Amino acid sequence: MFVGSFLGLVFLVATGSIIYFKTMTEAEDDRAKYAVLRKVGISKRDVKRTIRQQIAVVFLAPFSLGIVHASVALVAFSRLLAMDFTVPVLVWMGVYSAIYALYYVLTVRRFTKQVI
Repeated sequence: MFVGSFLGLVFLVATGSIIYFKTMTEAEDDRAKYAVLRKVGISKRDVKRTIRQQIAVVFLAPFSLGIVHASVALVAFSRLLAMDFTVPVLVWMGVYSAIYALYYVLTVRRFTKQVI
Protein backbone atom coordinates (compact mmCIF):
# COMPACT_ATOMS: atom_id res chain seq x y z
CA MET A 1 0.00 0.00 0.00
CA PHE A 2 2.86 2.37 0.85
CA VAL A 3 4.70 1.74 -2.42
CA GLY A 4 1.53 2.22 -4.45
CA SER A 5 0.70 5.42 -2.60
CA PHE A 6 4.22 6.77 -2.99
CA LEU A 7 4.40 6.00 -6.70
CA GLY A 8 0.96 7.48 -7.24
CA LEU A 9 2.01 10.68 -5.49
CA VAL A 10 5.23 10.89 -7.52
CA PHE A 11 3.36 10.45 -10.79
CA LEU A 12 0.74 12.98 -9.70
CA VAL A 13 3.38 15.61 -8.94
CA ALA A 14 5.17 14.83 -12.20
CA THR A 15 1.97 15.09 -14.23
CA GLY A 16 0.92 18.33 -12.55
CA SER A 17 4.35 19.85 -13.06
CA ILE A 18 4.51 18.87 -16.72
CA ILE A 19 1.08 20.36 -17.41
CA TYR A 20 1.98 23.51 -15.46
CA PHE A 21 5.24 24.11 -17.34
CA LYS A 22 3.68 23.26 -20.71
CA THR A 23 0.89 25.75 -20.10
CA MET A 24 3.26 28.45 -18.89
CA THR A 25 5.45 27.94 -21.96
CA GLU A 26 2.44 28.44 -24.21
CA ALA A 27 1.40 31.57 -22.29
CA GLU A 28 3.92 33.69 -24.18
CA ASP A 29 2.38 32.67 -27.50
CA ASP A 30 -1.15 33.20 -26.20
CA ARG A 31 -0.43 36.71 -24.92
CA ALA A 32 -0.93 38.20 -28.40
CA LYS A 33 -4.19 36.30 -28.88
CA TYR A 34 -5.62 37.58 -25.61
CA ALA A 35 -4.44 41.11 -26.43
CA VAL A 36 -6.46 40.94 -29.63
CA LEU A 37 -9.51 39.77 -27.69
CA ARG A 38 -9.14 42.73 -25.32
CA LYS A 39 -8.82 45.15 -28.28
CA VAL A 40 -11.95 43.72 -29.86
CA GLY A 41 -13.84 44.58 -26.69
CA ILE A 42 -13.98 41.38 -24.68
CA SER A 43 -14.12 42.21 -20.98
CA LYS A 44 -11.34 41.25 -18.61
CA ARG A 45 -13.79 39.02 -16.74
CA ASP A 46 -14.61 37.09 -19.93
CA VAL A 47 -10.93 36.72 -20.75
CA LYS A 48 -10.31 35.25 -17.29
CA ARG A 49 -13.23 32.86 -17.73
CA THR A 50 -11.84 31.78 -21.09
CA ILE A 51 -8.44 31.15 -19.52
CA ARG A 52 -10.01 29.04 -16.76
CA GLN A 53 -11.93 26.98 -19.31
CA GLN A 54 -8.92 26.53 -21.59
CA ILE A 55 -6.72 25.29 -18.77
CA ALA A 56 -9.52 23.12 -17.35
CA VAL A 57 -9.66 21.16 -20.60
CA VAL A 58 -5.92 20.46 -20.37
CA PHE A 59 -6.20 19.34 -16.74
CA LEU A 60 -9.40 17.30 -17.02
CA ALA A 61 -8.15 14.63 -19.41
CA PRO A 62 -5.36 13.24 -17.18
CA PHE A 63 -7.48 13.76 -14.06
CA SER A 64 -10.41 11.80 -15.50
CA LEU A 65 -8.12 9.05 -16.72
CA GLY A 66 -6.49 8.82 -13.28
CA ILE A 67 -9.84 8.54 -11.50
CA VAL A 68 -11.06 5.86 -13.91
CA HIS A 69 -7.77 3.97 -13.53
CA ALA A 70 -7.99 4.10 -9.72
CA SER A 71 -11.58 2.87 -9.83
CA VAL A 72 -10.73 -0.07 -12.07
CA ALA A 73 -7.67 -0.89 -9.94
CA LEU A 74 -9.83 -0.74 -6.81
CA VAL A 75 -12.22 -3.33 -8.17
CA ALA A 76 -9.43 -5.55 -9.55
CA PHE A 77 -7.32 -5.59 -6.37
CA SER A 78 -10.36 -6.01 -4.15
CA ARG A 79 -11.37 -9.12 -6.08
CA LEU A 80 -7.82 -10.42 -6.44
CA LEU A 81 -6.96 -10.15 -2.75
CA ALA A 82 -10.51 -10.67 -1.43
CA MET A 83 -10.21 -7.47 0.63
CA ASP A 84 -12.08 -4.21 0.66
CA PHE A 85 -9.84 -1.29 -0.39
CA THR A 86 -12.68 1.19 -0.84
CA VAL A 87 -11.86 3.54 2.05
CA PRO A 88 -8.09 3.89 1.41
CA VAL A 89 -8.61 4.36 -2.32
CA LEU A 90 -11.34 6.96 -1.77
CA VAL A 91 -9.05 8.81 0.64
CA TRP A 92 -6.27 8.82 -1.94
CA MET A 93 -8.70 9.92 -4.64
CA GLY A 94 -9.60 12.86 -2.39
CA VAL A 95 -5.93 13.70 -1.82
CA TYR A 96 -5.26 13.27 -5.55
CA SER A 97 -8.14 15.62 -6.38
CA ALA A 98 -7.01 18.24 -3.85
CA ILE A 99 -3.42 18.28 -5.14
CA TYR A 100 -4.61 18.39 -8.73
CA ALA A 101 -6.99 21.26 -7.91
CA LEU A 102 -4.08 23.13 -6.30
CA TYR A 103 -2.03 22.72 -9.50
CA TYR A 104 -5.02 23.93 -11.52
CA VAL A 105 -5.53 27.06 -9.40
CA LEU A 106 -1.82 27.86 -9.41
CA THR A 107 -1.62 27.44 -13.18
CA VAL A 108 -4.68 29.61 -13.81
CA ARG A 109 -3.36 32.41 -11.61
CA ARG A 110 0.13 32.40 -13.12
CA PHE A 111 -1.19 32.11 -16.68
CA THR A 112 -3.61 34.99 -16.09
CA LYS A 113 -0.85 37.19 -14.66
CA GLN A 114 1.44 36.43 -17.58
CA VAL A 115 -1.18 36.98 -20.27
CA ILE A 116 -3.03 40.02 -18.94
